[in-house]
Amino acid sequence: MNLPVAVRRPLVWLVHAALAAAAYALAFALRLDGLSLTVDDPRTGAVLFDYGPRFLATLPVAVAARLAALQAFGLHQGLWRFAGLHDLVRLAYAVAASSLVLFGAVALGWGWKFVPHSVLVMDAALAFLLLGGVRFVRRVAAERRPAASGPRTVIVGAGQAGEALLRDLRRRGRETPVAFVDDAPGLRGHSIHGVPVRGGVADLARVVAEVGASDVVVAVPSRSGEVLGKAVAATEGVPVRIRVLAGGPGPVRASALRALDVADLLSRPVAALDVDRIRADVAGRRVVVTGGAGSIGSELVRQVLALGPAALTVVDRDENAIHYLADGLAPELPRDPLRLVVADVAQEDQLARALEAARPDYVLHAAAYKHVPLMEGNPVAAVRNNVLATRLALRVADAAGASKFLLVSSDKAVRPTSVMGATKRAAELVLRAPPAGRAVRVAVRFGNVVGSAGSVVPLFLRQIERGGPVTLTHRDATRFFMTIPEASSLVLQAAAMAQGGEVFHLDMGRPVRILDLARRMIALAGFDPERDIEIRETGLRPGEKLHEELLAADEVGAPTTHPQVRVARAGSPDGAALVAELDALEAAARAGDEVATLRALKRLVPEYAPTNDAIRKVLEA
Repeated sequence: MNLPVAVRRPLVWLVHAALAAAAYALAFALRLDGLSLTVDDPRTGAVLFDYGPRFLATLPVAVAARLAALQAFGLHQGLWRFAGLHDLVRLAYAVAASSLVLFGAVALGWGWKFVPHSVLVMDAALAFLLLGGVRFVRRVAAERRPAASGPRTVIVGAGQAGEALLRDLRRRGRETPVAFVDDAPGLRGHSIHGVPVRGGVADLARVVAEVGASDVVVAVPSRSGEVLGKAVAATEGVPVRIRVLAGGPGPVRASALRALDVADLLSRPVAALDVDRIRADVAGRRVVVTGGAGSIGSELVRQVLALGPAALTVVDRDENAIHYLADGLAPELPRDPLRLVVADVAQEDQLARALEAARPDYVLHAAAYKHVPLMEGNPVAAVRNNVLATRLALRVADAAGASKFLLVSSDKAVRPTSVMGATKRAAELVLRAPPAGRAVRVAVRFGNVVGSAGSVVPLFLRQIERGGPVTLTHRDATRFFMTIPEASSLVLQAAAMAQGGEVFHLDMGRPVRILDLARRMIALAGFDPERDIEIRETGLRPGEKLHEELLAADEVGAPTTHPQVRVARAGSPDGAALVAELDALEAAARAGDEVATLRALKRLVPEYAPTNDAIRKVLEA
C-alpha cells in the first residue's frame, strides 16, 4: 500500500518514536529482570529502590535524541521496502550518535549514576534491532509479494546486477523470475533468494523449455556484448522475448529493461572514449562537416555540436536531408553555432564559397558515394565524387586556412575489388600527395555501420516487414559492423590523436556472418528463421567481397594511445608520380571517358582487382 507523503511521513515519525520508547523500556526491563521498575527485597518484598521516576524523567530525552539523529541521517525519508546495507550503516551511526547524546544529557542533567550504564548500552542495541528490523520486515513483505500471472522469466547473470534485478522484479509483481543461468561453474546448483541457477548461457534453450519461460533478461553489464551474443545464439529458434538492461549510472531497476535492438546483435563491447581529449580538440574551433546530412555526417554534426565548437558549418547537396537533420536535433544541443549550406562538394565555386565563409579550423570530409553495386555501373561519377571532390575539398580547406582535414574512409579501400573501394583508396592517396599544405591530413577507415543508408540492416528490416524473403549475397559472407554513434565518436577520437599523414583504422571487433545477422534479426522480429521467413541466397554482386579487411598488404597495424584506434603504417609514395596519376585520373573523369577513367584508377591503385567481369575485361584489353 503506497500512502501519500503527507500521511506517510508523520506515520514514520510516530513509529520511530514508539520503537525508540519501546527499546528504552525493554532495556530497563532486561536490567531489572521484569516489567516492574522497582527493586524489591527478596525476603520481605519491600521496595528498596524505584526506577520509575528516573525512567519517566529520561524517556523524553531518549526518544528526542533518537528522532533527532534519525532525521540528521535521513532515515525518516527512506522507503522501507528498498532498505539495504547502506540504510543499516546509517542507522548504526544514528543510534551511536543518539546514545552518546543521551549518555551526556543524563550525566550532565542528573549525574553519572542516575541511570544504570548497562541500560544505556542495551537501549542502543535494542533500538538498532527494532528500528532496523521494522525496515527489513517491510522489505521482506514486499519481496514475498505473490507473483502476478505475468511472464515467467529467466535471468542471464547471477551476479550483483542479476540479484538486484530479481528483487526488483519481485517487488513489481508483474512477472515471475523462475531461473538463472550463469557461466560461473561455482554457481551451478545454487539458488539466489530461492531461484535456482540451472546452467550456463549455452543452456538457455534447455532451461527455457524446462521452466516454461517466455522471457529472458540479460543482466551482465560488464560484458553485456559478449554474453548477449551467446544468449541470442543459444535461443535461436526458441520463441522467447529477450530484453537487456539499459546502460547508465544508478541502481539496477526492472524499469531499465529494454527490448533487444539490432545494435545489440553485434556482440562487441562499446568503445570507451577519451572525451576530454576529444573536447579539447573541437571546443572553441570552427568546424565544417561535408556530407553532413548523411548517416555518418549527421552523427558527426550531433557529436561536434555537443562539444562546444565556435561554429559548425554543415555542407550537403541534399536539401531535404539537411532540413530533416536540423529539424531532428535534440533540444539540448545548441543551435547558435550551426550554419546549414546547400552545396555540392564536387563543384569548386560552391565549395569555395562555403569554406571561405566558414573559415574552418577543422574539416571533416564525410561526403562520398558508397553503394557498391551502383558505383560499378557509374565509375566516372564515383571518381568525381569520391576522389576529385576530396582533392578539391583538401585544396579549398588549405586555402581557407584549415589546420586539420579528416577523410572518412572505408574498409572497402583495402585491396579493393569494387569501383567504390578503389575510389576510397584513391581518396586516401590524395591526402598523401604533395603539396603538403597547412592542414594536418588524416584518414579514418572503418567498416559497415548499423543503420546507415548503405548498410544491409535497413534492407533486412524492410524485407522482414514485408514477410520476406530476406536476401543475402552469400551464406559465408562476413562484414565488420559498428553503430553509427560509436563509429562517429571514434572518428573524432582518431582526429584528436592525429599528427599528420596517418591512416587510422578502427577496431571493429570480430566480423559478423551476414547469415547469422539475418537469422537474429528475424528472431528479434518474433519470427522463426527459415520457417516463417525465408532466407534466400542471391550470389555476390559485382564488386563485392566475401570478407572485408582493414589493412592492405603493404600496411602494418600499429597501436595508438587508444585501444580501439590503430594506425596503418605504409611506405612513402613517390610524390611526383602520385600527383601525375591523380592528374590523369582527374582528366579522364572530367572528360567523362569511362574506359580511360577505369584504367587511370587501376594505375593509381594497382592492388585494385575487380570482380566485375565487365570491368575486368576493360582493364585487360
